[in-house]
Amino acid sequence: MTTNNTSIAELVGSSKYNAIADDSLKDEDNAAWVMFLPRKIAGEWISVISWLRLIDRMAENEWLEGWGSRLQIFRIGWRALLVTGQVLSDDYHQKLLSQMHLRWWDNQDGGMDWASIYAWDEYVDAISEYHRSDMVFETIEEYERMLGRLGGSLMQVCPFLTDDERKKVRAFGVLDQFFNQLRDLEEDTAQNLCYFPADALNRFGVDRQEILDHSCFKNPGYHRMMKFWLNDYLPSLYIQAADFLNQENLHFSWRLLRHWFLRRYARIERCLRVCDMDFRAATKLYFSEVKPNVASWVNETFSTQGCLEMLLEAKNNPRPPEMPSPRDSSGQHRPIEPPPLPPAGDKGFDSGLFVLKRHRGMKSALR
Repeated sequence: MTTNNTSIAELVGSSKYNAIADDSLKDEDNAAWVMFLPRKIAGEWISVISWLRLIDRMAENEWLEGWGSRLQIFRIGWRALLVTGQVLSDDYHQKLLSQMHLRWWDNQDGGMDWASIYAWDEYVDAISEYHRSDMVFETIEEYERMLGRLGGSLMQVCPFLTDDERKKVRAFGVLDQFFNQLRDLEEDTAQNLCYFPADALNRFGVDRQEILDHSCFKNPGYHRMMKFWLNDYLPSLYIQAADFLNQENLHFSWRLLRHWFLRRYARIERCLRVCDMDFRAATKLYFSEVKPNVASWVNETFSTQGCLEMLLEAKNNPRPPEMPSPRDSSGQHRPIEPPPLPPAGDKGFDSGLFVLKRHRGMKSALR
């Protein structure tokens, strides 16, 4: 869904037939709402999302072409920037690194944005560590550490967060990574990847190979494990993220994101349950809902979050996002518009309470 015949997938560099998976539909499902933000705000989000997508593409490139890929070359250039504060003139990724230098080494306050720098450094390190074809987690603790290092740091890189909000959003990133891996079970198993930790598999008598070859659906232990995964373990992640889920005064773009993402999570869980935990059927059902419904999801999200006028302006005056530059033509830093507050009353998905109240038996998740 677009405002100017350009989709979010085209702007952030989604893969199309030249990587392990075509993520264009995923990006529409994740971020179609971004295209209806004010131009400058949309540009800030698209800039960061495109970097995250590019790093993901680089990590997959290692699987396709072996070690010594663009990701490792990027890490060398990034480390040089991190240590020296300068981009090497002949760096293979000079343009990309220069954009990061302008954003984080020359931010609007005239200083360095260390919080975002550290978050990005953790994300790059984590995606290199965990994007391996032989990745196996022995314990739930190891698995949850991965969720934090990947999903938590990813969220912390995003714009329009205060220092306090950046701390809280990490738990939301853990939740997001958990659901993304549930959504991608079919895609990951096709690449011989199984992220379920060994202690969970062993507890319910499920062999890792059963997940990979899809014979797990005949194993009653698999169905018990998935009920534990959704009924017991998942509520603990919602509880950890409760501070961010119930944060009142977020930037309006984050309120839209939170509402949009919570709907995605509910859909992922619903599709798995409806399909009796058959993630192959759940994947088909989940993505079949995107194109027919994305327009109504955008309308509902902006309306619920008190941003309907913003949406109407974007639809009536469609223009491409304005990609960020550190200063305007006068050399002055541009101010960021203060966010509007949401209307009083029921906030639906945004409150986070619907997911917290939904799980009545949370004590079992905390044992």
